This record gives sequence, C-alpha cells and structure tokens, in this order.
Amino acid sequence: MFHALMYLKLMSDLLKYLTTIHDILINNEDVADIFNVDDDKNSDNSFHENAVFPLIDWEKCYSCLKSTVNYLIEYAYKNDDIDKSETELNEAIYDLHLLLENSKSSNIANHLAKEDRLLLLKTHVLLLMFSITATITKDISKLIDQNLSLLYKPTDNTFYRGHSDEKYKLIPTICRSYDTSKYGKEMTYSALYGLYRQANLINKYANVFGLNSIDEEFCSFMQHSCSYSPFLDLTKKHIVALSFATNNYGNINDYYQKKSAVLEFSFSDNIYTSTPSMSKIDIYFMKNRFKYFSTFKGQYLFYCVPSAFDPIIYLLTRQTNDRMKYQDGAFLYFQSCVVVNGHILMPYRIGKITKYTISPSKKYLLNKSDIYQKIVSEYRQYDFEHLMDPYLYFLEMAS
Repeated sequence: MFHALMYLKLMSDLLKYLTTIHDILINNEDVADIFNVDDDKNSDNSFHENAVFPLIDWEKCYSCLKSTVNYLIEYAYKNDDIDKSETELNEAIYDLHLLLENSKSSNIANHLAKEDRLLLLKTHVLLLMFSITATITKDISKLIDQNLSLLYKPTDNTFYRGHSDEKYKLIPTICRSYDTSKYGKEMTYSALYGLYRQANLINKYANVFGLNSIDEEFCSFMQHSCSYSPFLDLTKKHIVALSFATNNYGNINDYYQKKSAVLEFSFSDNIYTSTPSMSKIDIYFMKNRFKYFSTFKGQYLFYCVPSAFDPIIYLLTRQTNDRMKYQDGAFLYFQSCVVVNGHILMPYRIGKITKYTISPSKKYLLNKSDIYQKIVSEYRQYDFEHLMDPYLYFLEMAS
C-alpha cells in the first residue's frame, strides 16, 4: 500500500512538473524563434491519430527527457535574476531533475495514459528547443556599476558583444540572407566561394593582395571591410561592447523605444585547442521552424538530446588588422552549425551566453543614453566614431 501511494505521488508530481514547464515554454520567445508553437494548438486526437504516435518508444523518449533535463540543471542553478516565469521555470526544471534522478521505477513512460504520454513528448521537445537557444537574461546593473566598471573580474575565456537591439539575431553576416533555394541547404566551402565570387570580392581581393583563396585572413578582411563573412565580432573590453550597444547612429525612434544589450560569452576551453579550417565549413540551414513530429538528420525530435545540435566553433584571437587591435577584438567562427529560421542553434554548454539588457528609459539609472554619454565623456577613445577609425584618437592627440 505504501509503495503504491509513493508511486501515485511520483506520477502526480511528474505530470505537475511537465505541465508547468510545458505551459511556460510554449510562451517562450526564444523557443518560438525556432519552434512553431501553433503546433501545440492542434487537438490531442490529431497527435494520437498520427501514424508515428503508436510506434513511439516511450521509454526512449523518457530517457531523452532525463538527458535534456540533466543538461539544463546548471542553467536552472545559474539563472537567478529575472521575471516570475523564468523563476518558475528554473524551479520546475530543478524539481523535475530531482524527481527523475531519485526515481528508481522503470517503465514509467509506458504506464502513462495516452494524453500524459503526449504531454511527456511535448514537454521534452520544448525543453530541447529551449536548451539549444537558451540565453540567461539579466539587467545591465548585474554587469556594471554607475562608473561602467565591471562588478566582477572576468575570466580569460570571457568575451563581449554589443547589440543596439536586444532582439538582434546572433548570426554571421554572410548567413543572414543565404538563399537555400539557390545555393542548397548546406553552406560548404564551394557555396562560400560562390557567394564571394558572385559579389566580385574574390577578384577584388586578388587584384589587391594577389590571392584568390578563402582562408582566415581573407574572411577577417571581408568582415571589417564590408561586413560579409562567417565570423562574428567579439571583444575582450566590455566598454567597447557597451559603446556598440548604446550609441545613437541608427534610427532615432528605435533608439528611444527598444532595449539594447551586451552579450557576455563564457566559452569552453576546447574551442582554443584546434586549428579552424575554412575548407571544412558546413552550415546547415532549415527555413521552417520545428514541430513536434519534425525530424533532424533522420531522427525524430523527441529522440534527440541537446548534444545532437552541437556546433563546431572556434575563437580566433589573432588580431589581423588595426581596428581589431584597437577594439581588442576576436572573431567567433562557426565552422559547423545548424541555422533554423535565421537563428544559429547554440546548445547552452558550448558557450554560455548571458544577455544584459539596457533600457532606453530614463527611469533606469543605467539607461542607453546616459551610458553612452558617460563613454563619450570618460572613455572618449571608445565612442563609436573612434572605434570605427582606430587612427582618429591618435590624430587628435597629435594636434
């Protein structure tokens, strides 16, 4: 009798946590960027009657759920800042992780009712989508003080990037308008070469430098000469990222209405250890967002775990031009990755990303315009004008 009651309690708690997580993530903006949340509005019967549903290995699905929850437990521990829904999500992930780890029962998924199995499937897919897009979001006051100084000492693996719009997609410039109908779903070296040749950049580079092959130096030059490369600009200096995030060189209406952001990257050590290769570039593009019964590389999503989406990325710290040196810059190179609906999938543990949002409202002590004015007055060498011209500051000093 005691064991039966314990089992009923376990099943009740499992369904409670699954429901909580499902209901939060189906409204999560990061998830909606890569997953068609309207798929959730279909009736249960439409899922039950799908030819795939009766063939699902539910214990395998349950095992993948455990792996995904275990993968996200560090996120639940570390993301302790923001709104109520994220706090509830963290608590639910933590509680579900504890239940799954402590449960010794086998064959749990097969004992679930049909509608509860569907809840298990849905929640796992949503958690999977969350795990490959999750960014910890905090206010800028958690990064800097009123003097724009960091509140903590960064590690050697910490880099920053500034976005004038917090919703700006984290994707290299050459990938933003990639036409899969014209070039195919995979950007290989051949496709990359074709893009540069079509833009007449191969010939121009050869005319100036006498080289017509694509390598790290070629892409570095293209990134800073015409913003067209598979690289993303990063910096070791948070002030530089703040300047890019808060300057008003764009649409003035957007400036005073939209939040900007500084992204902080904490990378794993292994992205420093190998030599990148432009010839091995392999970026896979999916135009449409995932659905519950979608497949990825021949595997149903509910059988996938976060590591299935791991990109191969490299941090290129060799500063190949004066602007990089002035900005203390580096390049993040995606040698292999998956792009869904214009978003690069970045599993949480590849490189933890914390987004510090900056409000345009003067109600906040650390708002966009005040931060930038402080940069202009106290860090003049890092205002936008000087960052874009690494020689200007020295010319001013000489005059």
